[in-house]
Amino acid sequence: MTTSSSLVQIPSLSYQEIMIPTSCAMMIGFASGATTSGKLAAYQFMVENLHRLPQTRANWFFFQKTKNYKVILGGFKGGLRTGAKLGAWTAGFCTLKEAFTLVPAIERRKSLAGALSGLNIALGASLFYRLRPTISPQRLLLGTLMGLCAGLAEDYKTHLEEDSSV
Repeated sequence: MTTSSSLVQIPSLSYQEIMIPTSCAMMIGFASGATTSGKLAAYQFMVENLHRLPQTRANWFFFQKTKNYKVILGGFKGGLRTGAKLGAWTAGFCTLKEAFTLVPAIERRKSLAGALSGLNIALGASLFYRLRPTISPQRLLLGTLMGLCAGLAEDYKTHLEEDSSV
């Protein structure tokens, strides 16, 4: 029989470190996608219906009403699509960063964990979107640098919290 003191503590991923950035990214992605897709839906409606413009005032009212419905629907669909994509990539980055911090060699260095996860996410994105080989090294460097910046910001925050508690 084992006692509770002899059990090995297995560190787990931090829920807040993953869910807060992911939900923020989803909201930003939704706002960005809704505006872009709403404008595209308005242009598409105008192009499709330009040959049969309404002649009376009542018909103009229904024309604008239908256009507004199409814009709202297109914006909502595009916002959901963009928010889901950005949220998924952010969740992948944050999960990798937290998983890398569980490695004993880089346990206290979130900057190194951020750089490694940024590199992995950039590699995954370049493979997923099939980027040209001439563009891929630039994206890998950009992903690594952005991950390093995110990790350095988190290291600096931890350093400031330790200094203020002393």
